[in-house]
Amino acid sequence: MAGESSKEICWEKRRFWQEHVEVWQSSGMSQAGYCRCQGLIATRFTYWKKRLAEEASGITFVPVPVGAVQTVSTNEAKGLALVLGRYRIEIGDDFNPGTLLSLIRALGVQ
Repeated sequence: MAGESSKEICWEKRRFWQEHVEVWQSSGMSQAGYCRCQGLIATRFTYWKKRLAEEASGITFVPVPVGAVQTVSTNEAKGLALVLGRYRIEIGDDFNPGTLLSLIRALGVQ
């Protein structure tokens, strides 16, 4: 791995785990059994399986500093109302995570 950038290493890890998850899914084996046979650490396998599933779904989570959030409450009608500083964002059940992220960045809320 000498001379490889951290981005290349990250992609190599992703490819490695993606291949294992795909082989496991078609193997008919339990996850624990597959990990034992392949010499994999089960907790790492679980982490990557979850991470790859989230990437495939297009859903990403954006950390919001606790100090920046004044109020988070459920809206009785639908969705959530998120108050960040002086901004109130109404989030419906059919919201687009990418649009929400763009809005938060545009507002400059850190």
